[in-house]
Amino acid sequence: MSYETYFSTHRDEHLEELKQWLKIPSISALSAHKDDVLAAAHWLTDTLK
Repeated sequence: MSYETYFSTHRDEHLEELKQWLKIPSISALSAHKDDVLAAAHWLTDTLK
């Protein structure tokens, strides 16, 4: 299966995963959001495994 076919077939799944990741307020220079940045990093590493 080509990557184009794979991504076309799984488009909705990938979009939902991206939406989950983007909901985490992880872009911040404020130390108050340190845990959010770490949560986003952990979410990404877990998803890519």
